[in-house]
Amino acid sequence: MVDDNHANQILLRQQLKHLGHDVSVRSNGLEALRALGHDLPVWGFTAHAQPRERELCLAAGMNDCLFKPIGLARLRAALATLGPAP
Repeated sequence: MVDDNHANQILLRQQLKHLGHDVSVRSNGLEALRALGHDLPVWGFTAHAQPRERELCLAAGMNDCLFKPIGLARLRAALATLGPAP
């Protein structure tokens, strides 16, 4: 998970852990790319909840774009698209 805001990192990590997922946290895209050793889903999390923002995320190669604040139900639905938690 990549977020440049430490408070957001903590909150989202706790939510994902609650849903049974282990999360690696990075502060920027470069750190995330360096940490990737294989193909992983990439989601954009943004506070700019505009349709154009989603288009930009998808055009950049992300798998999805989720808008902050993200509720647990929406996060669970997004995770379900990936299959069962390990």
